Amino acid sequence: MYAIEYLPLALEDLKEIVYYITCNLKNPAAAENLGQEIIKKINLLAKIPYSSRYYRSVKALFHEYRKLLVKNYFVFYWVNEEKRIVTVARIIYARYTKREYGQKNDFD
Repeated sequence: MYAIEYLPLALEDLKEIVYYITCNLKNPAAAENLGQEIIKKINLLAKIPYSSRYYRSVKALFHEYRKLLVKNYFVFYWVNEEKRIVTVARIIYARYTKREYGQKNDFD
């Protein structure tokens, strides 16, 4: 089993997702369900961390990121094999354009 850790930015992403759906879309039940689904899928990475596809970036990154799709959101993470830790870096709406994505979400 691998430990799961979240970067502060990933936790902020998750809070913003739940807040947006709760307050802007006025659907707290959907927000709670989505938040729980994202956490559930991330927790599965403790058993099978290499189950998601490798993320190919246009620029060199310090870590080898993987990309997990949960509903309309991508969870970006890396695996530290030596320490047996899965680190969740970002949780991002999958429909961002490449331009928006590049401006808002640099990993390293």
